[in-house]
Amino acid sequence: MRLSVRGLTYRYPGSDTDVLSGVELEIPSGTTVAIVGPSGSGKTTLLALLGGLLPVQDGRIVARSSDGSVHRVSEVATWALQTVSLLPDRTTLENVCLGAFLDGATRAQAREVAMERLRDMGVEGLAATPARFLSGGEAQRVGLARALASRRPVLLADEPTGQLDARTTDGVLDAMMGASRRTVVLVTHDLAAARRCDMRFRLRSGSLVAAEDASA
Repeated sequence: MRLSVRGLTYRYPGSDTDVLSGVELEIPSGTTVAIVGPSGSGKTTLLALLGGLLPVQDGRIVARSSDGSVHRVSEVATWALQTVSLLPDRTTLENVCLGAFLDGATRAQAREVAMERLRDMGVEGLAATPARFLSGGEAQRVGLARALASRRPVLLADEPTGQLDARTTDGVLDAMMGASRRTVVLVTHDLAAARRCDMRFRLRSGSLVAAEDASA
């Protein structure tokens, strides 16, 4: 799924300054993209606009499939949020099944896919554990498993490795950037994670600039 962003500008209500100003971005299908920048630079705002969590004020965002058909990104994307929103009284497995249910999976199909994604994240042993008992890092991996349980071709991920150690991060990134070749937009402070992406951009003063080196 190819993503195109043209002239995207956004200003929060009551502010006299644009947080994003004329952002242009072209993401080929199956490409992994990292958006880096300091806190408050607009990274999460850009991701929220891409995914339809915030309304576009000025500019255009289009998702285009290989046959040329056009979609809203919210219709073709799955989310891995920085603030993990698991159902606390449901088991880990039940939470991950929700991702598969987005695609119309049956209960049996959803459970099979959910267990595969939990294995990918290294937390299959927690399948029967209610989400309220998970640590922060475990909950983050379960949230990613839920996102990856969907077959939607776009993954929008906000700081998905923020609570993980380096070894765990490598495994999580392997799963996110694996054989399915989704189009992945990753907002991160983790420069090692950013360097694994096909394309890297930095938000600076509301504009998006290419970063040959993620630390640039």
